[in-house]
Amino acid sequence: MIQSFSVQNFASIKDRITLNFEASKDEKLSDYYIISPDGKTRLLKLAMIYGANASGKTNVLESLEFLVRTLIFPLESKNDFFEFEPFSFQENPKHIPTYFELIFWVGKRKYFYEIALSNLAIHQEELYASNGRKYKVFSRKNDLDKKLSKIEFGSKISITATDKEVLEANTLWNNSVFGGYEKTNVYIEELKECMEWLTSYTRPLIYPKSDLKDFAINTLQDNKAQKEIMLQLLNKADFCIDDIEVKSFEFDITDEFLEQYPEPMRKVLNSVKPDNNKIRKKEVLFYHKINGKHYPLVYSQESEGTRRYFELSGLFAGIIQNPTFTLIDEIESSLHPDLLQHFLLLFLENSNQSQILCTTHFREFLQEKELYRDDVIWFTEKNKEGATELYSLDDFGSEVIRDTSSVFNAYKIGKLGATPKLSDIYLNTNEE
Repeated sequence: MIQSFSVQNFASIKDRITLNFEASKDEKLSDYYIISPDGKTRLLKLAMIYGANASGKTNVLESLEFLVRTLIFPLESKNDFFEFEPFSFQENPKHIPTYFELIFWVGKRKYFYEIALSNLAIHQEELYASNGRKYKVFSRKNDLDKKLSKIEFGSKISITATDKEVLEANTLWNNSVFGGYEKTNVYIEELKECMEWLTSYTRPLIYPKSDLKDFAINTLQDNKAQKEIMLQLLNKADFCIDDIEVKSFEFDITDEFLEQYPEPMRKVLNSVKPDNNKIRKKEVLFYHKINGKHYPLVYSQESEGTRRYFELSGLFAGIIQNPTFTLIDEIESSLHPDLLQHFLLLFLENSNQSQILCTTHFREFLQEKELYRDDVIWFTEKNKEGATELYSLDDFGSEVIRDTSSVFNAYKIGKLGATPKLSDIYLNTNEE
């Protein structure tokens, strides 16, 4: 599980910001929101980021995904470079390193990871672990002129001089030590544990337009238990769907079929068609129970909200059964507010050791004060330098938000910031 994430000099983020999943001392809704990896530390299942358009909400999610992707998928060549933009509104932005820190738990072991990099290379990197007492796993620095890495291991890490030399050779100046480790025939328990956690626990960022249909279909076909969860979700959401079927069929690529497409597309279809001139396709049938009878509708006949919820149900089924960290941008996309709230409550009630970090404009949730904790709600806002600032509802004192105050109203009128700073509605349309 992730305890905290920090980033500096990435996209709209200039100075260091930290999103903390560690819960406050408040016991409100702790049975639903809080998990403890070691029996002492209290970590939150959910964090929701509010803010105006272009305030940097998505950049917080993208920075975390960039870090994970950098560790899991190392660059292949010394000449490859990291594709990201540092904060632009500063002198020589390309020469200022970007910094990340990730504190996370794998089982009962806590890890502290830091990395500083530019587009061309990793400047320095270190990993510490704690199973009661903090100890060094490795620290790494680069000779940027020679493009060489120097790795030092802590006293608790057992590695031969030869293996260390090979690992350094495999850790390119633009690769993390994790990437070098994956290319090296050497065993280090902590590195193996972290890599397995990164690949199994974290998931790619989901955008409003991300197509999750194939993922949901594969979930239906591959896992009966997860299919049952998906059906329960759709049923509880009042879609009147009590069964889903995936059918596969083939059709011929005839001249009549190709004629319906423009010439460029016809060329593509001709170039990829199999020898038997047939295309295999999957279709999803939703069986609606109306007055005791079942009526099938294909995927395209369903509303956009039903399709989106079906896609999310596949994701949710996986979250329920397997510990997962999921990033979702604009989680409310195509969903009715009541449906989104229902989805979040189902997640909090049924998940175990999974976490969601999402951005949202779902202000209605702030009206339901009995359903959320203050430390779950975060805000982004641009400062005078055009840089993203991140802060929590829990940061506000009683002089701003009292226990009896409406957080929804306070946010709506701008008392908490993180809202668009709009001017008047009048335009100068006079022609001289």
